[in-house]
Amino acid sequence: LPGEDMIRVFPKKVATSKSSLIAKPPKTEKSIRKCYLTMPLVEEINKRLEAIEQCKQLFGNEYQDYGLLICHPDGTPIEPKSLCKEFKKAQTKMGIPDEEIIDIQGIRKSGQMHKIRITNNNVQLVAANGGHSPEVLLKNYDEALDREKRQLAHLVESSFYPGSSSSKGDPNSKASADAIQNNPELSKQIMQLIANGLIR
Repeated sequence: LPGEDMIRVFPKKVATSKSSLIAKPPKTEKSIRKCYLTMPLVEEINKRLEAIEQCKQLFGNEYQDYGLLICHPDGTPIEPKSLCKEFKKAQTKMGIPDEEIIDIQGIRKSGQMHKIRITNNNVQLVAANGGHSPEVLLKNYDEALDREKRQLAHLVESSFYPGSSSSKGDPNSKASADAIQNNPELSKQIMQLIANGLIR
């Protein structure tokens, strides 16, 4: 990489290694964005900063301070593959189903998909917040989760065939059907998801 495309080349942990970890700047000036943090995230960051200060006291002069928030106890960067591996392990420990486990790159995608849902398809707002155009947002972040597809199937069945054995035997289906019948706004939101291709 050209020198101007690098912020820092981290020292090799193994002298014979043929590669190095490199910190790169954002791709373009537009990639530098202003983001509003949630208070739980602010609290997590503060806890992390406190832990880093404890590590600095423990390691003393041996602590390598690169200004990293996510790093090894001695301050050195974590290799991306190791970080991805631990991230998936953490999700498994939390009881997240295998089909819903994501990699680190999937955080942004799942976050955008979630924001689309909680803003009732305010694509303009979510796109601006994530640095996309509405067209790019709908093209790349329009997937529906498997559980949503299953729920939609139950909703359709309960709506058209309220007396079916599946609807009677599945309390979730009955609850979903009741929720739709008693909440016109929810019905409208589901139809918008289908019309926008967010549920297929």
